Amino acid sequence: RITTDSLKALTKNLEADRTVKGLYRNPDLITSDLYRLRSVMNYWEPVSATQMLILKQVSVKVEKAIRGINAFFDNEWKTYRKAVEDARLSPFKYYEPLR
Repeated sequence: RITTDSLKALTKNLEADRTVKGLYRNPDLITSDLYRLRSVMNYWEPVSATQMLILKQVSVKVEKAIRGINAFFDNEWKTYRKAVEDARLSPFKYYEPLR
């Protein structure tokens, strides 16, 4: 349960809500920020102060997300993986041969 909650918290700002139908825009999503960054960086003119600010803001968000993902895999994932491996779960049942 803790692992599931951690994954939900990590992906909250990474991907759109899949239960929403139709057009959906969420400015809090990193993908929205990356799209916005891409659109402002496609100009022929030199990069403006506003564009540099957007770049810095998006970089901070992406770095925070990466740190969170790495922390998850360094801590909770290792604990979860060890528990599953120690349980030696198998999708197969043992059956006695028919006689």
